[in-house]
Amino acid sequence: MDKAAPAEPFIVVYAIITVTVMDIVGGLAMVTARFLGNKFVRPLIEKHEARGEARGEARGEAKGRAEERGLWIEWNSRRIEAEAAGAPFDEPPPHGRTSYIEPRRVHVEAATDRKRNKPIGS
Repeated sequence: MDKAAPAEPFIVVYAIITVTVMDIVGGLAMVTARFLGNKFVRPLIEKHEARGEARGEARGEAKGRAEERGLWIEWNSRRIEAEAAGAPFDEPPPHGRTSYIEPRRVHVEAATDRKRNKPIGS
């Protein structure tokens, strides 16, 4: 009597366990990748983006200064030509026609004597 146990229930259980384990491992891999990305990669990306923004701002300011300087040179040459020809020159200077870059303002508090809370020198 050759009565071997059927292999079908074993294969089904093995498949269910394998799929479950692979799902857990895949989830752990995704969580680990996201954690490492946020911990190490994201700060590097933000650092390089900030550096790029600073470079872009510097280039933009330099370009704006060059354009402003060109306008002033053109205006001054027209003024000098009009002066040499003896003609009146009523053209306003270019600072009123261009977008002006507001200089960075630094707030400086008045120096005070901390004991008396009065300005130094009074």
